[in-house]
Amino acid sequence: MQKTRKALEKQLDEAWSKAVKIKARYSCEYCRGKQNLNSHHIYSRVKKTTRWDLDNGICLCVAHHIGAGLSAHKTPTSFTLWLIEKKGKQFVDLLTLKSNQIGKYSPFELEIKLKELKQFIKENENV
Repeated sequence: MQKTRKALEKQLDEAWSKAVKIKARYSCEYCRGKQNLNSHHIYSRVKKTTRWDLDNGICLCVAHHIGAGLSAHKTPTSFTLWLIEKKGKQFVDLLTLKSNQIGKYSPFELEIKLKELKQFIKENENV
């Protein structure tokens, strides 16, 4: 039985979130904290071309995701400047280009993306 698009996207969101945390070794990429971690989309989830791209994810503790001080949601300009310093301008520029592409994944492409994320999780979960 074929999965509905909505169910497939939910599975992709969950796999992407887990993979982002694994990639960051379960620590906030700003303060290295290990508590209350969130997977943050650098470019909004609305941007389907980068929604499940691991380059578009960063692991943050709740304070740096939605809290006070440097926060991806409360101080987006400061966060972007920090991101450029951390990852480099070229990385941010390439991610910007990817996020501004127009496209829609077919169900088949979503299935492939889900398999890729699950494979990443399997290969890196216990590293």
